[in-house]
Amino acid sequence: MKSKKLSALQRDILIILVIKLCLLTLIRHLYFSEPTAKHMQVSPQQIQQQLLSPSSLIQESTR
Repeated sequence: MKSKKLSALQRDILIILVIKLCLLTLIRHLYFSEPTAKHMQVSPQQIQQQLLSPSSLIQESTR
């Protein structure tokens, strides 16, 4: 198999895309890997109770 040589434009675009992917991965890891305020977490049971309570169903139907 012959390998096709990349043109200068294709090579530059590929390098830029790889750099962007690395930067986005780094930003995601630094800023979104864990919650910033651990004391503000809500348990799944509380969320379920709030979302499925009769008062929230009534409010949804009146909108």
